Order: sequence, then C-alpha cells, then structure tokens
Amino acid sequence: NNNNNNNNHLPAHNNKKKSQALDPTSLPSLYALLSHSSAFGLILFYSYLCEHHPPHPHEEKSYDRDEFFFWCILTVVFAGGQTWMENYAIPFRGGVRSAGERIRMMKKWERMMSEQEERKIAERGVGGKRGNRMAGGGDDDDDGDGDEED
Repeated sequence: NNNNNNNNHLPAHNNKKKSQALDPTSLPSLYALLSHSSAFGLILFYSYLCEHHPPHPHEEKSYDRDEFFFWCILTVVFAGGQTWMENYAIPFRGGVRSAGERIRMMKKWERMMSEQEERKIAERGVGGKRGNRMAGGGDDDDDGDGDEED
C-alpha cells in the first residue's frame, strides 16, 4: 500500500506499476545494468568504427538510369510472379485445382447464392408481413406477432 501513497499526485489512470530502481545489493539488478550498458557501448563502438574507419573506401557515386529501371522492372515482375503463384496454387482438399476448374466452381457458387436469394424472396412473399421495412411494411422486432415490443 506504500505505492498508493507515493502515487497520490498521479491521475487514477496512471497508477500502473513502475519499474524498480537499481538495487546495488541485488546481483540480477547489477547484471541487467551491466549487460544493457555493454550492449549500448558495443553499438556506440560500432558506430564510431563505421564513421571513422569505413570498411569500404569512399568512391565517386555514379547513377546509371538503365540499371535503375532494370532493377525496378525486375522487382515488379518478381512481385507479380509471386502474387500470381500464391493465388494460383491455392490448395484444396483434392489438391491444386486448374484455372478452368476454379472458374466452374465459382460459377456453381454464384448459381447457388442466387438460388438462395430467390428462395428467401419467395419465402417472404410479395407484399407480405415481412415486406419492405423502409416503406413501413412488417414489424421491426422479427418475432412475427405484429407488436414492436419484446
């Protein structure tokens, strides 16, 4: 409960548990400090080496428009090929299907969906109780008793 007394000046939504300060008597705390400091020192040392002793000598920069467009076009073709192969080789239960078979399945699915829509329309009937709700037909609670209450 000592934490609540220390955080009274903070808003209620900011009463999250804070990390503990360095405990010089705790070995894991000192180990964490030294390991993170060492990692930071290595990053700084690597930055120093790259800045003052580059691994590759500096050269005159050159720009070749043909090479640039070659790599751009190659990247687009490669990405398009990967996308085509991912969409083409969709695995099904019976293995990979051909493009013609997938088209036939798609048409079959479209027919099935349109038949379901036609059945729904036929079940509702023309001008029945569940008619156009925008025009005021039917009750809005879908229990079929005609009242608007539950």
